[in-house]
Amino acid sequence: MKADWRDRLGICLSALCLAHCLLTPFVIGLLPVGAMMGFWHHGFHRLFLVLVSSAALLAFLPGWRAHRDSRVWYWGGAAVILLTIGILGHAHDEGVAGAEYYLWLLPTILGGAAMIRAHFLNRKLCACCAHGHSH
Repeated sequence: MKADWRDRLGICLSALCLAHCLLTPFVIGLLPVGAMMGFWHHGFHRLFLVLVSSAALLAFLPGWRAHRDSRVWYWGGAAVILLTIGILGHAHDEGVAGAEYYLWLLPTILGGAAMIRAHFLNRKLCACCAHGHSH
């Protein structure tokens, strides 16, 4: 189906987001000067949330027209909510280190994983529809 490239884009963006979330604590640990200078600003995170959400809409809308399976929307919606909670919570606790930092990291990681799951499910359902199978 034509939406295949959109799901691939969404998977790549979501995976990049997830990798960023998982690796940032280690990078900050390795580069404390960059962390103190505000290198990890929140504008990037908000922009990335918009990009990930937009890629999801680009993929999920055509997929929905083909397969009408609402599970994709549930996973995608949960992902956006979790990502938003993580990003806004982390922005609110600016400069907080330790356990509080990881408190906001968890919903972000879960949100990235949920978005990847939504895209893989959408791809699977679209592939079934393209081959004339029911989901």
